[in-house]
Amino acid sequence: MLQTYKAVYQDNKLIWDADVPEEILSDKKPKNVFVLFYDEKQNKSEIDKENILEKLNSLANKNTKSSIDDPVAWQREIRKDKVLFGRE
Repeated sequence: MLQTYKAVYQDNKLIWDADVPEEILSDKKPKNVFVLFYDEKQNKSEIDKENILEKLNSLANKNTKSSIDDPVAWQREIRKDKVLFGRE
């Protein structure tokens, strides 16, 4: 099972964040880890917000109209019990 913990890589060492459970750090056996480097300067959430807003505005400007005039009536019609074979 993969578990994710934060650490800082400095001087060829990983300096673990305080959130790492003590039992993991106290065991002196070698550990297999995956390390992902990311750039803190790039604010990904701002990029995602702009991208989402752009897509929502694009959808809003498409002048689409549903072929269903009354969605509530349509849903009621779809949900009606169907006649089961042999139970007419």
